[in-house]
Amino acid sequence: MNINQNLNNKKIILTGGSRGIGLSILDKLYSCGSKILIIGSNNENLIEAQKKYPEILIENLNLKNQEKIKQSFENCHERLGGLDVLVNNAGITKDNLAIRMSLDEWQKVININLTSTFLMSKFAIKKMLKNKSGKIV
Repeated sequence: MNINQNLNNKKIILTGGSRGIGLSILDKLYSCGSKILIIGSNNENLIEAQKKYPEILIENLNLKNQEKIKQSFENCHERLGGLDVLVNNAGITKDNLAIRMSLDEWQKVININLTSTFLMSKFAIKKMLKNKSGKIV
């Protein structure tokens, strides 16, 4: 069985799926016949991705807002009708020397790159354990 067959009709949440590497991941998943919901913080990019891939679902969420992640995850799960795969792709960089980086910049990187990945995975694992299936990448 190849990857296309393995991902056909799988319900997938993809964070950071509206540009860059995420858009390339979206393209591959879409070509495999997956049912995809992408999460992003730029509404224009989300709408452009949905125009290119009309069957995807979109969710506007800034992953640094930790209080809204659980609510948004539950909404995404419901809209997809379940979850087979979570792709934690969202991330930011604040390239700077340590002595020039502010604590606020550091915290934004940690919140999006680590904390949101942890929280999304935590919520996904609960659903996947209940269904005795799933994969987080």
